[in-house]
Amino acid sequence: MIPQENLQAIALEIKAAQDECRQIETLTSRIPGFNIETAYRISEIVHDMRTAEGYIPAGRKIGFTNPEMWDIYGVREPIWAYVYDKTIVHVHDGSAVYDISRFSEPKIEPEIVLHFHSPPPPKGGLKQILDSIDWIAHGIEIVQSHFPGWKFQAADAVSDWSL
Repeated sequence: MIPQENLQAIALEIKAAQDECRQIETLTSRIPGFNIETAYRISEIVHDMRTAEGYIPAGRKIGFTNPEMWDIYGVREPIWAYVYDKTIVHVHDGSAVYDISRFSEPKIEPEIVLHFHSPPPPKGGLKQILDSIDWIAHGIEIVQSHFPGWKFQAADAVSDWSL
């Protein structure tokens, strides 16, 4: 188990890479035992830092939704991260311009955005989940890799906004 003070230092490093749009060496390559559970702990520390700075959680993003990717990354379910008000651009007239030149190896990914008017029941079926949704929209995610060459393990991705 990684001591709390080390988790804090790792979270600060991840947050700095995000804030400065710079790349760092993968955590899994240099921290023995760094795994998904630890990565979610790092993610929660970064989340606490963000909310302390005034970021407001606006939803969650889901990664690794294609089950064919799971064996490649050694996971058995999708990964997730918070999305914040300061990381969203709303487009009201059908077009937008956004400068991505500052990002590290940016990619543009089409997304489906679901808005839940109420939390779906934890053990709910498809109907209960669908009944919790009040709107659906197209989205575009500008994603960047803080790990050179987009080479990382699942735990690295989880620690960094689930890429």
